[in-house]
Amino acid sequence: GVYYTIELAQGDDLQARLPVGGIGMNLIDPQWRDVTIEMPYATHFVPFIQFTNITSSLDIDDLAISLSSSSKPIPPITTILDCHYIWLNNSDSLQPGGAGYLSTRLFRITVSDPVYCLSFQYYRFGLTFRTSKLTVLAFDEQNQKSIAQIWPINSINYTYINQRWSWAYAPLLIGSYSLLFRMDSDYEVDRYLQKYFYGTSHLEFACDFDSPLDSTCGIRDDHIDFHPETVINYTIKSPNTINDRDLGPRQTTGWSGDWFLYWSRSEQTSARLINGQFKTPLIETNRDMCIRFAYFVNSTDVQRNENNTKIDVIARGCHTASIWSIELDNSFGWQLIIGPFNPTACTQGIYFRITQKRPTRVAVAFDDITIAQCGTLNVLTTVEPPFTTPFNKTSLNYINYILLITILLFMLNIRRSY
Repeated sequence: GVYYTIELAQGDDLQARLPVGGIGMNLIDPQWRDVTIEMPYATHFVPFIQFTNITSSLDIDDLAISLSSSSKPIPPITTILDCHYIWLNNSDSLQPGGAGYLSTRLFRITVSDPVYCLSFQYYRFGLTFRTSKLTVLAFDEQNQKSIAQIWPINSINYTYINQRWSWAYAPLLIGSYSLLFRMDSDYEVDRYLQKYFYGTSHLEFACDFDSPLDSTCGIRDDHIDFHPETVINYTIKSPNTINDRDLGPRQTTGWSGDWFLYWSRSEQTSARLINGQFKTPLIETNRDMCIRFAYFVNSTDVQRNENNTKIDVIARGCHTASIWSIELDNSFGWQLIIGPFNPTACTQGIYFRITQKRPTRVAVAFDDITIAQCGTLNVLTTVEPPFTTPFNKTSLNYINYILLITILLFMLNIRRSY
């Protein structure tokens, strides 16, 4: 037999689909059949009919949609937001990599509520229309500013039409969030099933590794570009819980609590294990965004200025771009870095990569990672910690320290002789 299903599509992109039902027909006898299906109440829609299991010719005639008598009352329409016109004049969002935002009030939608949908009209115009795009996001400011895309439902298959009003339509998620309209520009825009809000990326990111609920803040090891047998995973440590106390760090950064992200090689570590890499959750980046973090490095069994350990901070999403890089043996305590992103509007993960030219004993630590607009980075008010690198008998700073003491003692003996 032949089967067909009916859906009501809403929005100019026809991506919001409301299932109506399906019917199977036995077409053994070649004759006309009359089929009537009662559809749910909707004011504006496009019907989609899909036929399957067709093994011979099929003729369709007298297709009509009309009002009919029904025992079901017209459902009441509940409006939780009604805004007729909003003008967002943000020239910065039209620059390559720029982004502009408009936010609504907070909504709380529960599973017992009716299905709410977002419907709005937008007009796309301007000289840079080929590079700009509009998205609507569910924004949870209390959960590390996490977001989930509401519209377009399928960005890959969506085409923005220029110089006209367009109708956008999408069902809303269950959860507590506000709606965030984001416009960005780059050179690279029976009822609905209720879905729960689940953040897929973030507008900003901050982690000091001190939270008892999630000390990693969603940061995870990532072995892309490396053979797994060469990679050492990171851990969360404090100065009192690390194994190699003489390597350090013996103190925290001074800007947050006791815990930090820690990566190390000991004398017992296999010579094949010389790499490490971890990534942040996905971030919605754009122009004028920066990353700030503190790092610590100390190693032994290295030659003067060998620079055996390398740290790379890389953005990977629409493309791969280096944000910051350094080769060193000793950072001489905690160091604070602020690095700008490339002017790209994109969903990206930030990768911290550690590599060694040859295997040596080393400790690498990171703390106080913040990703936000450069102008909104919070001020670190705590005094920066003093010189904290511990002295190792095989490290250059230890030798210089002993040499300095020897010279001072020699000068004191000369003075006493007079």
